[in-house]
Amino acid sequence: MHFYITNKNTKNLQLISDALERNFENIIVGRSTDAQRTFDDLRQLRVDVLVVDYDLAPFDGLALLRRLKQANILPRVIMTANTPSESLITAAYQNGCDFFYPPPAQF
Repeated sequence: MHFYITNKNTKNLQLISDALERNFENIIVGRSTDAQRTFDDLRQLRVDVLVVDYDLAPFDGLALLRRLKQANILPRVIMTANTPSESLITAAYQNGCDFFYPPPAQF
């Protein structure tokens, strides 16, 4: 599977990449700390799964999902957030998130 990872924390980018690359069938096609760059990259790359953090700049993860949906770019989405609320989780699912993963304490 082709994965793209977006997280504002470079340490988290590396942790997620390492976890995914333990399975040799997984391919990381891109990584970014910026929502706009992620949007631009996904317009050009074949991505099966987007692993995205809610807390991004210049716009948040929900806005990124809305933009991708409007552009008809529809990868499977796993979203994380440092302090998720029930309303955030609900909004994530309503905007196309397939799985919401609250990160462990070290994230």
